[in-house]
Amino acid sequence: MIRRAHFIWTVDQPIDHGAYFRLVNQEPLRRDDGVNRWFLFRKKFHLPSKPNTGRIKITCDGRYQLFVNNTRVARGPARASPHHMRVDDVDIGSQLSGGENVLAVLVHSPGIDLAWYETTKGAWQPVFGDGGLYADLTAGCGDEIVDVLTDASWKCLEATAWRRDAPRAGWGQDFIEDFDATQMPLAWQTIDFDDTLWPTAQCMISRGSPGDIATGRGSHEPFPTLLPREIPHLTEHEVAPARSVWTQAVTPHPDLPLDRQLYEEPLCNAPNDMFTSIDNLIDAEQGPVIVRTQDNSDAAIMLAFDPYITGYPFIDIEAKGGEIIEVAAAEALPGEFSGEENSRTGLKRPNHLTGAHIFRYHARPGRQQFEKFEWTAIRALQINIRNAPNGVIIHKIGVRTTNYPASFDGAFECSDPLLNDLWRVGRHTAHQCMHDAYEDCPGREKRQWVGDGVVHFDIAAAAFGPSAYPLGRQFLRHAAESQRADGLIQMFSPGDHRGDGVIIPDYSLHWVRGVVNYWVASGDDDLVSQLFPAVEKVLQWFARHEDENSLLSDIPFWHFIEWAHIDRSGEAAAINALYVAALQAASQLATVIDYPRAAQRYKEMSLRVANALNLRHWNPQRGAYVDSVNPQTGTQGERISQQTNALMIAFDIAPKERWQTIVATISDAQALKFTAAPPIFTSAPPFNEATDIVGANTFYCHFLYEAFAKTERFDLALAHMRNFYRPMLEAGATTLWESFEPSASLCHVFSATPVYQLSRRVLGVQAVGRAFSKVRIAPQFCDLDRACGAYPTLLGAINIKWRRVSRGVDFTLDTPAPMEVEIIAPAKFKISRQTETKNETRRFFDIEFC
Repeated sequence: MIRRAHFIWTVDQPIDHGAYFRLVNQEPLRRDDGVNRWFLFRKKFHLPSKPNTGRIKITCDGRYQLFVNNTRVARGPARASPHHMRVDDVDIGSQLSGGENVLAVLVHSPGIDLAWYETTKGAWQPVFGDGGLYADLTAGCGDEIVDVLTDASWKCLEATAWRRDAPRAGWGQDFIEDFDATQMPLAWQTIDFDDTLWPTAQCMISRGSPGDIATGRGSHEPFPTLLPREIPHLTEHEVAPARSVWTQAVTPHPDLPLDRQLYEEPLCNAPNDMFTSIDNLIDAEQGPVIVRTQDNSDAAIMLAFDPYITGYPFIDIEAKGGEIIEVAAAEALPGEFSGEENSRTGLKRPNHLTGAHIFRYHARPGRQQFEKFEWTAIRALQINIRNAPNGVIIHKIGVRTTNYPASFDGAFECSDPLLNDLWRVGRHTAHQCMHDAYEDCPGREKRQWVGDGVVHFDIAAAAFGPSAYPLGRQFLRHAAESQRADGLIQMFSPGDHRGDGVIIPDYSLHWVRGVVNYWVASGDDDLVSQLFPAVEKVLQWFARHEDENSLLSDIPFWHFIEWAHIDRSGEAAAINALYVAALQAASQLATVIDYPRAAQRYKEMSLRVANALNLRHWNPQRGAYVDSVNPQTGTQGERISQQTNALMIAFDIAPKERWQTIVATISDAQALKFTAAPPIFTSAPPFNEATDIVGANTFYCHFLYEAFAKTERFDLALAHMRNFYRPMLEAGATTLWESFEPSASLCHVFSATPVYQLSRRVLGVQAVGRAFSKVRIAPQFCDLDRACGAYPTLLGAINIKWRRVSRGVDFTLDTPAPMEVEIIAPAKFKISRQTETKNETRRFFDIEFC
């Protein structure tokens, strides 16, 4: 990207040119200018007339909100590694006017790694410290072009309204906002605001001495690599609460810290005059709500949102000044999934995985609004009002939702209402995990975990089609940009992985598979060319861990697979199966970029590892593959899992003559057991390795259902969905949980795999050519009477509808005209009639299976 402006920052943060070169003397990689800092930037400028065009390129170190003439027009930037900084491009032409204008930017600099943000270690950081704002505005006013660039003419003021020493909200989360409105400059985003006393900013440019220049050390600027944002900006919509759950009084405990106080204070029945017109919170047009606190008695309100959403909680109040409003968000209402109907308890934090997604607002006199800076997951809001003996008027409490702008182009409906609900709730789950990245869960973490992301793309492609492809492309790039020197991909990125911190090797193998999955859907040859060197580097790491039996052995680091107690020792079958799949994928990718030698090499490697697995891990007495083999003695371990055996079928490693035996073994309900995997699952029934089988949890259901489908036993997948997802849906879940019990995240993307599976298998859509240029239609009817739906592609939607009739199944299909179609009859069926018609854009098939 052409770089025309400079990064700017506060003049109070000195620039130390020599710090970069002092790194060779083992000085610290990071300087400390403080954490949790907030800055206000302003730039007034004149336009000769109302512009016909106006675009601004903008980014910062941290998060920003951009205001143009007092209107917020953008938030950003999209998350990225500091070494691959993304720059937003925002159309602001409609907000600009002829005459005076003002750009105002609020920037939050965390100063520490977060689940979605990485600080810079070394490089330019010792020179400049954290922070930095970059902006490049071009406005076209007729024949005149006006440029407004970040430079030393901008004003910059550190905002003291946010308490800097506030606690963090939880694991990997940002600092809790403890905001004092009396300390915030009023109307600072407006044109008429007087900023003459504000300091000017400084350009973040470091210039050395003549000697430095002579030796190539003359100047530095931060964030030397700027890349254009590759995903659309997020959508926002205002949402009101669905209902008021309760109102109560609170016994205050001001001695408790902010991240504990609301969650631990006792509640009791409220006096009659504490709340007035509380139901108006559901419909603000009915008038305001008035809340009065009493001596040693604060007030609390619990609001429900239906369904579960992600967004920014906000308040609109009128106060005398000095009142305190706390707003806490949670993934569930108190008692919602624990059988405690009509619970009047408050929100709790039972463990470190439950974040304190809360803000505290200290009111000034008058009408005022406040909105949480960072979005969060919301099913419940608890609002505590303090220090309001004269009453605080609440005009509105709500949420400004935020999501990736996916198009709901996929569709599925069948004769089983449970499966229809599951597909719909699963789609909503996936969408709540899509923002400026794929997230595993929007409440607990907001991290872009690689294993979750690969499954996420499959789900999103079925539900949202090409509208989701840019997010999938960015996900794959983010992972490659995080690649370590040893070749492994970070287990999540960007974020607080700490470079050489904890890492999950198996996620690197999933990522290689993910590149192929994306290419099959998108046909993006250029991305394959760009990522293939990273693919090879991943596989080189694994090749170095092969033993004399051609199998990976005793893999180091966090050998995860999923939240289940499978045997990962020695020659572990599951990770070796993933290795085979990654080698198969690499061979396919090498063919895409016309690299036949690599394609043949990876094909041969995959066959070698697959043959070793089949030779060493097959147990004919159990009718399944064991989880592990001792590399020295060849002794098989006793433990058997759905995870291992599903992968052996899903990736075409096991010989087909073994498939039905394997499926019979791993679908034996009497032998299947869930296993303890702390901290997510802390208890489980006793497990007998000689007879029992480790059951797949929600993540590996993706591969279990694939295995059932490949053996034409998708009826087993449907039975599994009904058995394990039914209690979740009947409990009232509006998003799918990380586990089949509400013991972890309550909105987790890999649990939405039924969306992909139902569209892929019941409708029967499979891409077998690049970008769906050729498709195979191979439905599995199972015990359903009918099904219909749409599978979106770059060429257009594939529409399918089928229904059982007395003579078999009537099946109609229409596809984009350029698409080559192969139709496969399900097991025990044959095609008894097939007709085709077409026009310039579509092909129509009328088929009868009998």
